[in-house]
Amino acid sequence: MADWDYAGSDFYCDIAIPHADELDVVYRDERVLAYRHARPFWLTHIVVVAKRHLASLTTLVIEDESDFRALFAAVHGLLAMSRPLKVQQVF
Repeated sequence: MADWDYAGSDFYCDIAIPHADELDVVYRDERVLAYRHARPFWLTHIVVVAKRHLASLTTLVIEDESDFRALFAAVHGLLAMSRPLKVQQVF
């Protein structure tokens, strides 16, 4: 992805989703986008976001249920397709 001089408040809604063609997308559907992080912190670093803005998982309301379910179904599917992951415990 191009070097963006970004000063907004929601990178995913403002930059990543509208410019998904510039990302290394591993999964997408009408509700979810998943892509390899441009600057990975781990060997496998996949970002999975709902295409509709969800401010926080702690503030979801009933209207967010289908997006929430789609998001976690995508995470589950990506994990099922991946090889066994080495889990790193961080405290």
